[in-house]
Amino acid sequence: MIAISGVGAGIPCELALPAVRDTRPRNYENSSPKLRRLTPSAGLARLSARRAVSHLIRRASPSKVCNFSVFCSAESARAEPTSASKGDDAQLLRTIAMNGEVVVCLAKTTSVVSDAIRRHATANTASAALGRGLTAVMLLASFRGEGEQVQLTFKGSGPLGTMTVMSDNLGQVRGMLQYPQAQVPFKADGTLDVATGIGPGTLRVVRSLPMILEPYTGVVSITSGEVAEDIAVYLRDSEQQNSAIGVGVSIEPDGTCGAAGGFFVQILPFTGDETIEQLEKNISNLPSINELITSGVSLHDITERILEGIGSSPGAQERTPVYGPCSLEHLRPRMLKAIAAIPPKEIVETIEDVGSMELTCEFCKETIRFSKADLTQLLV
Repeated sequence: MIAISGVGAGIPCELALPAVRDTRPRNYENSSPKLRRLTPSAGLARLSARRAVSHLIRRASPSKVCNFSVFCSAESARAEPTSASKGDDAQLLRTIAMNGEVVVCLAKTTSVVSDAIRRHATANTASAALGRGLTAVMLLASFRGEGEQVQLTFKGSGPLGTMTVMSDNLGQVRGMLQYPQAQVPFKADGTLDVATGIGPGTLRVVRSLPMILEPYTGVVSITSGEVAEDIAVYLRDSEQQNSAIGVGVSIEPDGTCGAAGGFFVQILPFTGDETIEQLEKNISNLPSINELITSGVSLHDITERILEGIGSSPGAQERTPVYGPCSLEHLRPRMLKAIAAIPPKEIVETIEDVGSMELTCEFCKETIRFSKADLTQLLV
């Protein structure tokens, strides 16, 4: 899905290209060939602030173990990416245009999306939706200030339920769907229907800054459910940003991720009309991000295509994205922090009744068992 948002004098309000029929296999999900100039809105989305917290949900278990699901706050992850997703299928690239008017961020997220599919055992449409969300939030959060976090929550009424994805500035990303195994009918042309899977509802964007106690939250209505267009509307209405964003995920017939990636073009306030017109031309002529990745086109070459006629400055920044952090080293302290929030009386009852406690991270789908000694230590 490709979407452009824009506000300001001299910027055309609407641009549409004719749709191109997708002749790829039915399980192939790609960026839409449509490019649309979103109509500017004079109003700002309602802004609010809230604190992200960890909480527990107790689950019944036939065994003598107390089970909980854990939803960890976005502010818990602060480690450098590990080697889990390193390689040719995971890369982030940020480039500034030669004239300093445009910033282009590109992501190849095939291995990251594959990891998410494996952890959540998603059905095909759910895999495409989650992959788009993970790629999009990574593009919004990466290369920002140290410790910054972005969280997107698509609270839709479709069969997939609520989708939550989060990323930090290092490219560490996590996500989950309320109903990851939900089956969604194909579109009439035989492709995956992410928009129907998500359905109407709201998109909530939370930006967490390390020096600010309360995260900033913006809320807009879900425009299409295609993910990229919804984020473009949020950036236009809530943050007054001129931007273009495109994300794509191809799902093979066996349910694996064939390719995934995206681009995020930030148009700075002082950008001239000539640069904007050149960008619109370049993006409208750009093949789908999946097609480019599958064909072996590098992120550097894709950047040159987006900035053709504008030029790119040297010194592009690169990072390796990863799903997580989901290692024991990071999960255990977060889970202990969550257990510590339980009233001491309940911890004592758990020790007396079952002797141990199991916690499962709903983002990572990793389970850790805490022994009687671990629980007793928390009461000291």
